[in-house]
Amino acid sequence: MKILYLSSSLGSNDSGGRYLSLKILEALKSESEYQILAVNVDKKECKGAKYNFVNNRGLFSKFLNLLGPLSNGWYFDIVFKVVNIIKEEKIELVWFDSSMMGVICWLVKIRHPKIKTIIFYHNAERVYFRENSRFNKISYIFYVKAVISEYFINKYSDAQIFLTEIDKNTSRYKKAEYCVVSPIFDANLSKFNGESILFVGSPNHFNMEAIDFVVKKIAPYIKRKILIVGVSQEQYGINTIPSNVEFTGWISDLNKPYNECSLVLAPVFSGSGIKIKVGEAISKGKIVLASPHAAVGYEELSKTDSLVVCREAHEYISFINRYSGYHLSIESYKSIMEIFSSENFMKKISMLIRNMKL
Repeated sequence: MKILYLSSSLGSNDSGGRYLSLKILEALKSESEYQILAVNVDKKECKGAKYNFVNNRGLFSKFLNLLGPLSNGWYFDIVFKVVNIIKEEKIELVWFDSSMMGVICWLVKIRHPKIKTIIFYHNAERVYFRENSRFNKISYIFYVKAVISEYFINKYSDAQIFLTEIDKNTSRYKKAEYCVVSPIFDANLSKFNGESILFVGSPNHFNMEAIDFVVKKIAPYIKRKILIVGVSQEQYGINTIPSNVEFTGWISDLNKPYNECSLVLAPVFSGSGIKIKVGEAISKGKIVLASPHAAVGYEELSKTDSLVVCREAHEYISFINRYSGYHLSIESYKSIMEIFSSENFMKKISMLIRNMKL
């Protein structure tokens, strides 16, 4: 079966979304029954993509595109090229690597009405941008785009894939085949476990809210050092911080901070989708202290030692102060990584595709 994988997350950034998009592409290519052709629309090329459309448009072109229905660096001329690729390559199924691609799905279906389509939800984007628009007014434009995209998903997609039950229930579309999957992580057990505590995240509002919680409500009541990676103190915007808090800013190699810690904090209270950094930390053998919101999508780990759900600040503080340095057993780690394996992911995807009756 020939599958066309359309993505805007394969080339340039180091986000959790890019990591997951690449892992999914790798998992799909590992199945001998599928022939995968990838299309990458991004600021940089991706070696794993057969077709690369580098997004180097001028500011005026980007501004006009912002006002239109397309997102994630897609332009109508690229969409029409993809429509021709589908014909030339005799594609049977198109995988859309974002729920912001509903308009593209519609345009594909107009030209190729018999082709099957899958939408992969990294987030419930409508919910994400609605929440974010409270703090960043330009996000309202993307909220409108997400609403439009979901309308076309409702009419033209054949299947949907979600990372959490909450995102599935949030979606207004219930007619298609669907499944809920766990993200893919490689077994990457850290060689060292230091005494520090780690928080990793980019400087968006949801992470800033979490950092504020760590700095003001946890750090003053513990002795351990807290490393905050991905955000600088200047970005945080407060000069006076507890002496046991260190901001590193963005760094390219996370192995060093992960080796310096045994506990990872994830007190995230808003946003949508799964928190990739939670799974990343667990895949390195770390114990994650997470809010109920950050633990969404990792329900299968609730009975293991890898994920501790904390609802109030005193629960984080109590666990940290009594933590004696124990680590996950090898048996427990192996069972966790089976959940995160590409084999587990593909088992659900293969069943979904079979149910689509191509």
